[in-house]
Order: sequence, then structure tokens, then C-alpha cells
Amino acid sequence: MALLKPKDIQFRPYWNSKPSRWFAPKRGEYSLFSIWSGSQKTVDISILDEQENPIYSIKKVLHSGLNTWQWDNMLEVDMALKAEASKNEDKDKPLNKSLMPISEGLRLGHKIYIQKGLYKLVVKDSTNTESIEFEVK
Repeated sequence: MALLKPKDIQFRPYWNSKPSRWFAPKRGEYSLFSIWSGSQKTVDISILDEQENPIYSIKKVLHSGLNTWQWDNMLEVDMALKAEASKNEDKDKPLNKSLMPISEGLRLGHKIYIQKGLYKLVVKDSTNTESIEFEVK
């Protein structure tokens, strides 16, 4: 199994805004990840933030050869909130709201997309683990 270097993801400003009541959301903004596999197998695909906290995961079946996984750039809310909470664990310091875009986004009714930063794609099967870094600019 091998991962091909993905393109960096271009952050979209409207990801941090409330969906419009009058206009349909933009479609077709996906990130593509390529995974080569020597045989058919089931894998766990995870995306980790800079602190190695999981923010998204899914199980997929890979076929022998080159596989493409398409991701809509949205996070799993429970995982993202847990990762966000770990950034504010220092109880001696006041709560830093700038480290809480997920909580704020949920409070305001926004969809939860990936934020700017460095991330790691991890693909794990029963015997191997492969990872590669990418950036959201």
C-alpha cells in the first residue's frame, strides 16, 4: 500500500459562514486522495490535526491498483470537538476562543469544514499503516 502526495487544499472563506436560506450551497468542492494497493482490502482512513488528534475517519474497501478517495472537506463533529478541546486543556490560562472555531461554528449554525493548518492522512489495514502530510492554505 502506498499514498500519493495530495494537492494542498485551498481554504474557502464561505466554509466559516452560515448556509444561505435563499441560495443552494456550492457543490463539487472535494479533495482527492490517491492510494495504491497491491490487493483488495478494507482500510481505515483517518485525518489527524497537527497534534495528532483524529478529526475524521471512515472505512473503505481498496481494490488492487490505484484507488481514489473523494472527501467533502467536512469534519466529524464529535472528533473535531474533542480535538479542539485538547488545545484548551491548560486550566491555568483563560479560555482562548480563537482556538475554538468548531464550537463557535456549531453555535452559529455553520457546517463544520476543515480549518487552515497542517494535517496528516493515515491509511491503516490489518498489517500496514501509511501516512502523508498535507496542508489547508
